[in-house]
Amino acid sequence: MDTNRGDSYSATVNAPVTGQFAVGRDIAQTSTDLGGAAEHLSPAQVSELAELFAGLRSDVASGAPPAQRAEALSKVVELETAIAAEDKPDLVTMDYVRGWFSKHLPHLAGVVVSLIVHPLVGQLVTAAGESMVAEFHHRFH
Repeated sequence: MDTNRGDSYSATVNAPVTGQFAVGRDIAQTSTDLGGAAEHLSPAQVSELAELFAGLRSDVASGAPPAQRAEALSKVVELETAIAAEDKPDLVTMDYVRGWFSKHLPHLAGVVVSLIVHPLVGQLVTAAGESMVAEFHHRFH
């Protein structure tokens, strides 16, 4: 069966491209920026954390209803940014994202929480100091 419907795409770029670039139909691109985590985790651990986020994105993309999928995926990006913040994890945003999923997509809240309480995230929180650890335990345990 030929699935080519005759669509044709082309692009010409006359400038340097430093980010993602795609041409076509139904393209979904994601970017993982775990730069802040790289200061406190080994390269293998950063890769593992990136895989955890990829799994979360996949779970959310497949488990969220179409009407909420884009917003839910944007919350995953917010969570990723909060966890891998440059100086320390942003617990307020992490708590907000957990609450959003609990309210709007409760069947996905567990996978969000499992990432938040993952030992790698705990390692990032611990690196930020004792007061951050205490606040983390207050919010998430």
